[in-house]
Amino acid sequence: MSMDDSKESYPGQIRLTLTGNRVPQEKVIHIPNLKKDRLGTFDFISWWERPKVQSAKVMVVGAGALGNEVLKNLALMGVGNIFVTDFDRIEAANLSRSVLFREEDNGKRKAEVAARAIKELNPNINVQFFHGDINNEFGLGIYRRMDVVIGCLDNREARLSVNKACYRVNKPWVDGAIQELLGLVRVFVPGKGACFDCTLNEIARQEMEARASCSILAKKNILSGKVPTTPTISSIIGAIQAQEALKLIHKDNERLQVQPGKMIHFNGFTNDMFISAYNENEDCESHWMYEEIIERKDVKAAVTTLSEILEIARSYAGADAELQLDTELILTFECDNCGTKTPVAKSWSVITPEEIRCPDCGMERQPELAHYITDTEEFLKNALSANFLSKTLQDIGIPPLHIVYARGSGGEAFLELTGDLETTLHFSDFADDPEVGDTRCQVL
Repeated sequence: MSMDDSKESYPGQIRLTLTGNRVPQEKVIHIPNLKKDRLGTFDFISWWERPKVQSAKVMVVGAGALGNEVLKNLALMGVGNIFVTDFDRIEAANLSRSVLFREEDNGKRKAEVAARAIKELNPNINVQFFHGDINNEFGLGIYRRMDVVIGCLDNREARLSVNKACYRVNKPWVDGAIQELLGLVRVFVPGKGACFDCTLNEIARQEMEARASCSILAKKNILSGKVPTTPTISSIIGAIQAQEALKLIHKDNERLQVQPGKMIHFNGFTNDMFISAYNENEDCESHWMYEEIIERKDVKAAVTTLSEILEIARSYAGADAELQLDTELILTFECDNCGTKTPVAKSWSVITPEEIRCPDCGMERQPELAHYITDTEEFLKNALSANFLSKTLQDIGIPPLHIVYARGSGGEAFLELTGDLETTLHFSDFADDPEVGDTRCQVL
């Protein structure tokens, strides 16, 4: 890169000629006031486009050690809209590896504390947090409106969930993993190379299947394991993840090369770093991208009933259309010991251990599961509830701003609960908090 002052320049601007292996390009650089503009020095970067960064929407899934580093980097770089999600709470052991947490945060929600911290770090950005389980409590419509998703997770099940969600709505995501002094980063772009599901070997699949076949009580404790890490490897891998996300935000710049379906591996024991490629599985079950998504502003998860959504679905997919669920719905609990059968109609993800056990004998009850919803007499009989179809989508565990899939003789329909958009995705948490400044954002 060299300054070219032989060309006409403007007040407060310089022209940079970008040289190298490619044809020289020019970028007009607006000279910032570095005493007042916190992002000013970034404008001198040859490929940097401030409007793209400030308008970008990035979701970080996981606000632990790795997520802390990613979030800190995104905030410092001025990424305009950041969504933070995690289901866990802070404990003392997190403080040795998490730059955004403090001693007084012990017991607080990770997503909320991390979101507040990055808002304090850069009051000019817009943030939102979600405390909950993304596997079953998170609408696909949120993924759909992101430019990039960054996974800072510690288990395959959650990665597979993020991978499927991103593929459904055609969004890239950046996966990161750390352990001791080892780390890896992978970029997955739907339709370009392998996805996370493609990378799973037979042993990994057998382990996941074994866990999936466990009782519901066992599933509740499935992700309780801890992975030993250091703050140094978190910094290294988190920095690479944030950098890859930045490249994806500048996706039209040919100089910034992203290599989807490949793994960047860092070995901190030997300081070796290498890239390897995964083989794409052409028959991968996760390679299903939703077709045209129908935005229904008249549909809300907490208001629209199953009967109403069935009627809407049948107007698109035929009179026999059924709702196809992407989570396990427990219709009933049956106690083999007492011989009783009780209607439930809830997603297994929101079932508590107390609900699983029989109230009479204390034994674990067996669920009857469903993966679709219809209004046939047989289905309603199995549900043991005459008013089953009067329940709302939210009653059975379908989250706000989700995309409901329906299939019938008339085809398929992908119905977004767009009526939830305003309250579900706003990027305005802490906007009026005096501790972080009054910077009310505008929804993009």
